Amino acid sequence: PPSESQRSIASTDTSNSNSPAPAAAQTSPAAAAAAAAGPAKAEDGARDILNTKAQIKVGRILSAEPLPNSAKLLKMRVDLGNEDTRQVMAGLAQYIKPGDLANRLVCVVSNLKPAKLAGEPSEAMVLAAEAVGPANKLNVYTLIPPEGSQPGDLIHLDGVTPPETYPKVMKPDVWRKVVPGLTVQGGKVRKYMIIIIFV
Repeated sequence: PPSESQRSIASTDTSNSNSPAPAAAQTSPAAAAAAAAGPAKAEDGARDILNTKAQIKVGRILSAEPLPNSAKLLKMRVDLGNEDTRQVMAGLAQYIKPGDLANRLVCVVSNLKPAKLAGEPSEAMVLAAEAVGPANKLNVYTLIPPEGSQPGDLIHLDGVTPPETYPKVMKPDVWRKVVPGLTVQGGKVRKYMIIIIFV
């Protein structure tokens, strides 16, 4: 069983489509077909990055507010445990009300190289999922950490032993290699795709 500080990403039901998406990571059908048809070096490389380089932690959103110079970005303060509070810019303004994010637990890539967005520093990345709803409306949800999680807990793939240490800084182009092969599943919406929401 996972320790209090290390929890695996696991699939759960999301029959309530208004709820945040459960955290999960699985190979997409397209990637699985490609693997069956031939070598899967790209997929294996992406999985290796996710397993060994991307440090994903549980965070608690302390505050979220819109930016006057951006229709897409929200400025958030996120508690990552151990007195580590960071400013994170996230492209959620068109999908989630700032007030609905307060005190929410989320999954955060904590070692991504800091960047500036709309003139504001962003010191991590909040993971989210997207799904097309009725009338082809795109819905975006933050990922739910496993039950019982607390800020600062490490998140990793189910069945994988996490490394003892992660790189201090991971460049965005390294993370982009992971994104296409990740999905989460559950409930009425058959599939969500993990997306980079501020890079």
